[in-house]
Amino acid sequence: MRPFTSTAVTPTAAAAAPASSMSSPAPLRKAQESATGSAGSYFLGSSTFSVYEEMARQLREEGWRRKTETAIATADFILGDRFHIPYTLLRVERMALSSWFGGTRWVNYFEGSHRLTLKAAMVQLMKEVDTHWAKWLPESYAIGGDQLKKADERRALLDALAAAGDDDAVWIVKPSSGAKGRHILLLRASAVPEWLERLPECSRSMYVVQRYVDRPLLLSNGRKFDIRVWALLVSPYSIYAYTQVSCRTASEPYDLSDITNTHAHLTNHCLQKDAAHFGEYEEENEMWLPQLQSYLTSIGKPADLLETRVLPAIKELLVRTLLAMMPEIAVPATEAYKCFQLFGYDMILTEEAEVRLLEINGSPGIAERFLTPLVRSMRELLGAGPKDGTGSKTAACNSDDTCPGRRRTSRAFSAATPATGVTRNWRLEDEGFVLLWRRGDARPAEAPLHRSDADAPSSTHHTPGTAVASAGATPTAAAAEAAAPKVIMSKAQRRKLKKPPVVVTAEMKERAREETRELRKHLRILKSNGARRKVAKLREKRPREHNINEEAVNAFDTDFRPHKKGRRLE
Repeated sequence: MRPFTSTAVTPTAAAAAPASSMSSPAPLRKAQESATGSAGSYFLGSSTFSVYEEMARQLREEGWRRKTETAIATADFILGDRFHIPYTLLRVERMALSSWFGGTRWVNYFEGSHRLTLKAAMVQLMKEVDTHWAKWLPESYAIGGDQLKKADERRALLDALAAAGDDDAVWIVKPSSGAKGRHILLLRASAVPEWLERLPECSRSMYVVQRYVDRPLLLSNGRKFDIRVWALLVSPYSIYAYTQVSCRTASEPYDLSDITNTHAHLTNHCLQKDAAHFGEYEEENEMWLPQLQSYLTSIGKPADLLETRVLPAIKELLVRTLLAMMPEIAVPATEAYKCFQLFGYDMILTEEAEVRLLEINGSPGIAERFLTPLVRSMRELLGAGPKDGTGSKTAACNSDDTCPGRRRTSRAFSAATPATGVTRNWRLEDEGFVLLWRRGDARPAEAPLHRSDADAPSSTHHTPGTAVASAGATPTAAAAEAAAPKVIMSKAQRRKLKKPPVVVTAEMKERAREETRELRKHLRILKSNGARRKVAKLREKRPREHNINEEAVNAFDTDFRPHKKGRRLE
């Protein structure tokens, strides 16, 4: 597996950078503060998402002004509801160059990111763009929707059940837009066909039917746990991960023979808090990676298992999934806004410590102990960190491309010249964001994610009787193409690239104008004919019964017809 180069950005690291590289030029800062006041402005939507509520609280305490919904286009920070952000308005209404971020604004959701956070859409996307999805995603099928418009994967699911021939195998059914563990079912393979029969043929609801990870790594007393990783996506397209990872634990021992006990199989806090043994083993049924590593070491696992095997697999999984959406949600540099979004990745470890992705949340909850420092680190990455003693803003940008913070500050750090205190490794004891990937970095290799797959036969394995090229031989064009980084695109994007570019000529424009004029003329005639038909129906009725006299009918006949430039259309 190709190693990743990581860059950790922490509040202390940002503060430790040289003042010349982290503060705004004095004249520009004075002009900015005179134009916008001592602080910027923000808009907060009605959703109760703890991360953005905490960000709004911090901004408010530092003097930022809250804008109403009618003035959302003038806010420097837009912390809106994910499906009610007016992206079209933000493209048109540009910010002044004297604004807090120098002519742009930050929006807290990427447009179209729901395709990654809706479970069924995520499964369909990964199957389209990643040929190695089965290495890190359990066998999954998107079920539901209107079958008359688009058939789902129920036929493939039934074929897989028949091929496996194991009626006692466990499958998990999750609503595509579900959250907090609600409406999740655990079914035996023999019960899945019956559930499919009860599903309406035409439905707006979508589900994911996923093979249950039935051999997970267990904690003390044989309890199950999963991993919540917080990933941050920032414009220009840069991927971060928060180094502190939460392990959510179950309250009851794992028992595959009893799939009705949700306290043993589902680790969501909303479900576990009602368990009789909640908080008995870990506080709030939550532990962290250093604690997990200590437990693994105590049962004979390698002392560096998490840092050398689990964390690299998590890094590649995060990058692989977020790059799958890059062609669709990346914000062009010409837009009048930039986006950032925090994702919550739920993963599980198998008995062999292999990482499996369960789902991706677009509005994840944050552990209370890390809520404030995580939000503060996010703000510093976005160039809106707390003011230092001189009144200048700390800003740590993430790419060599145009960054809002760099409109008024010099570059904070880069891969070639890292700032003081910046580390390149994801260590268990760190607290802050780690840079996993940004524009210009190599894409993940098409190699398997886990060591256990490294011994599998590959296409380059030498078989007897075949010639082996020498190390110094010049690679062929086919070999060079195969070794080149793959661009991850969906089928729709590939079809779009195959279409030849359209060259618009003056003749084409004139023909389009003529067709438009003819169409408008035809529509006026249709409207005129419709008015005549209404008049004819009125004349067929007796005026006295409807309190309409003949003069009114004649006036209607004269005035109802559409006019153009004061002339009646005949």
